Amino acid sequence: MDAWETKNHFLWLVAHNKAQLIYIEVCSNMIEKGYSLSAIAEIVPKVSKADIYGLSHMLKMPIELTAEEREAVEKEYRKTRRPDVLKDIFGEPEDMEGKSGDE
Repeated sequence: MDAWETKNHFLWLVAHNKAQLIYIEVCSNMIEKGYSLSAIAEIVPKVSKADIYGLSHMLKMPIELTAEEREAVEKEYRKTRRPDVLKDIFGEPEDMEGKSGDE
């Protein structure tokens, strides 16, 4: 693969994923400014709460969750198994099936 093909492929990826890149940037800025999970989810409704919470952990700025938010994030994580960074918090999704969530 030559340099032109590499550049063309990169530009194609950016063009097809620009909405996701913008959502990531907006969410990152809001996390850094201290917005709550619910506030971010309301402003950027196309991004799941689990993804926002996972991004906060990737940025090493975990958002503090209310009990309701934690339940919603955990439920979504168990259902989708995404983002992977939440394995450290909630464990493997199949491991969580029989647990009550009292950890």
